[in-house]
Amino acid sequence: MPLPTCIVVPLYGTIADGYGPKPVFLFALGVFPAGSGLCGLAQNMPEIVAFRTLQGVGAGGLGMSLGYALFSTIVTLYLAGHLTGAAGAADDDGELDTQVPATLPYGPRRSTPSSRPPTWCSSSRPSSR
Repeated sequence: MPLPTCIVVPLYGTIADGYGPKPVFLFALGVFPAGSGLCGLAQNMPEIVAFRTLQGVGAGGLGMSLGYALFSTIVTLYLAGHLTGAAGAADDDGELDTQVPATLPYGPRRSTPSSRPPTWCSSSRPSSR
């Protein structure tokens, strides 16, 4: 996770407590593409660093902190726990992802699918017969 993202995630949480998660998420949703576009227009390294920092500030609000807050306002807390667990279990290889897709906007996440089954799909469980 980039440094600006790590710094602003707790700030987004605190601000979302006061204003609600939706306007804060929409702010982050505007800042991230603006930073991405400015990165494409940068002419030298200091501009790249500054615009990449702006992009990281926007990405901090698009990550898990505000995403889960918005998710829990849409569904009940009981259902949110089940759906969050199911989303984690539905990962294509069952391993913890270390990439942050919000800061890697171009290209495929993985070039080939995993050849082994996900870890949650274990055949060692007894059958229900």
